Amino acid sequence: MRLPDRRLAVVVGDISAGGADPGVLMGIARKVLRIRLMQTGDIQSALGLANDDLCDDLDHECYVTAAVAVIDGLRRERKLARAGH
Repeated sequence: MRLPDRRLAVVVGDISAGGADPGVLMGIARKVLRIRLMQTGDIQSALGLANDDLCDDLDHECYVTAAVAVIDGLRRERKLARAGH
């Protein structure tokens, strides 16, 4: 996904869900993370806020894992963060 400051975010994620439709939950998790990345521009903050957003709504038997890389081509920098089970 493109971030407002011309950086690029690449997200790889997975969800383990028991009982609920995993595709729907993955779509929600993706959207929440996208919103938080756009708001903060910082991977660690975005993952923490997305976690807070999702925790109350996810079943205790449901887990989300994500690896996020933010690439800044102008500065030739890459940042990577992982979260989840």
